Amino acid sequence: MLRRRWAFIAVGVVIGLALAGAALQILPKQYASTTRVLVLPTPTADAQVANGRTSGDINLDTESQLVRSIDVATGAGKLLKTKVDSRTLLENVSVAIPANTQVLDVTYSASDPAKAQQGSHAFAQAYLDNRGNVSKATLAEQIKSQEGQVAELNKQLAAETSKQATLAENTPDRELAAARAKALTDQLSSLSLKLGVLKTTQVKPGRIISDADLPGGPSSPNTLILLAGGLMGGLMLGLCLALVRERTDRKVRRGADVERLLDVPLLTELPGRSLSSTSPSAVVEQGGRAGSGIARLRNTITADVGTHRRVLLVVGASDGAGSSFLATNLAASLARAGLKATLMAANLRDAGAGEGPRGTHRLGVSDFLMSHLSAQELTIASRDIPGLSVIGPGTQAALAADRLQTDKARELVADLLINANYLIVLASSTASSADAQTLAHLADGVIIVAEFDRTRKDELLDAGQQLERVGARVLGAVAVPRIGKGNRPARTTRPDPSGQGDAPTTAPAPRVAPTDGPYRPHPAEDTRRGAAAAATGHSRLADEEVPVLRRPASAEQGARPRPRES
Repeated sequence: MLRRRWAFIAVGVVIGLALAGAALQILPKQYASTTRVLVLPTPTADAQVANGRTSGDINLDTESQLVRSIDVATGAGKLLKTKVDSRTLLENVSVAIPANTQVLDVTYSASDPAKAQQGSHAFAQAYLDNRGNVSKATLAEQIKSQEGQVAELNKQLAAETSKQATLAENTPDRELAAARAKALTDQLSSLSLKLGVLKTTQVKPGRIISDADLPGGPSSPNTLILLAGGLMGGLMLGLCLALVRERTDRKVRRGADVERLLDVPLLTELPGRSLSSTSPSAVVEQGGRAGSGIARLRNTITADVGTHRRVLLVVGASDGAGSSFLATNLAASLARAGLKATLMAANLRDAGAGEGPRGTHRLGVSDFLMSHLSAQELTIASRDIPGLSVIGPGTQAALAADRLQTDKARELVADLLINANYLIVLASSTASSADAQTLAHLADGVIIVAEFDRTRKDELLDAGQQLERVGARVLGAVAVPRIGKGNRPARTTRPDPSGQGDAPTTAPAPRVAPTDGPYRPHPAEDTRRGAAAAATGHSRLADEEVPVLRRPASAEQGARPRPRES
């Protein structure tokens, strides 16, 4: 599927990249600047949270939240000297914590590089100022509390000392008062020591270790991410388009489609590139890929139906030159294998009878059906391929098409089998007429031809159903590339078996006297009588119901083909 639908995938990729490029142009550019702050423990720092994500004396998760607090944002706004609301400023701030450090990365985004740099520094400094102020305020409260306790102890100590002076020495009361005074003195000494420490403590909330730089380029939109996203999105879009096209495609694209739709063996599939511009009547070389495919088809058929006086019907599922090409090359391949083969062009509804070179007319199948000519008079032996004979559609194809239903067609088949091991009958496509149904009863086997990019799936199904209804023995199907250029080649040429040149297949047809009146030989019969090799053309004649013919009766000469061997 990918090889056949690469154009859809390419279109999807182009659309995705185009959208990514448009986004790069449309989306507003944002610049980001980062300030790195080393956070130091303070005398009043909160205790570490149990099972916290960070370790150490400082809970950096808490500190990162403080950076994005309203108090810090207010302080940053004062440093920036801006009237922007604190909450709006916070929308542009982000904080990251590098692993295993006591560092905060404070990033500020803005539409201007200078504003991004100033904003990052302002938030970092406002955080440090806020942290220092809070720590100093807490320390001052602790000092005040300690001083209050010291004053209270001094008061109690003075009272105990005064009481002790009024008591007699060596009395229990005096000793008790002395003990209480000593305890108060020890407490006072301890509190005084702590108070001294608090008064000499310096608050260091942290410092900026890497100040914000002026951004050299925008941080968003990210060109690499957008292009990568556009590429991936385009690929997905292209694959979806290709899948939809594959599901809705009505034409046959693969040999597997032919085998699946017809439920018959795919006898061979001919390569496409080497045959796409080939003439419908061209005979391929034996050593190429196409020649090997034809040879495999020949071997399969001879093994299936035998080699003694066999009739093979070749019919296309759609209008086109594929069936003509296959019939011509199959007959040539049989002849090259030492078997006598005759090619009978019975595609009268498709053929515009040929007018040969130098003004001569070629007589053929239609002339046999419309006159008293013999098959031997109309058959021409090929000079290039020994054992190959050809009888073309003749000069009255349009008039004689309906006579394929008569006994004359059966008589012609019997006459042609006298000197042939194989008679290859080329019929009009099942899409243009019901002639294939009529001729199927004269054949030992039928080969259905499907052309890639031309034959529709419904046409292929219809071909199989038409032949099944008349009990035809379908040997299998052959898939060929689209032969020639254009849907309906208006004019093609075919090799002249007489060696005089090529004959066009669309020349006007001269008249030949019908069989129901006095026969007058055509002037062309006095010259060279010839028949074309499997000509193809196209008509839009609607299908019609036709009577079923039986196989020709046995006769000593020109007898019916022998029954199929089991």
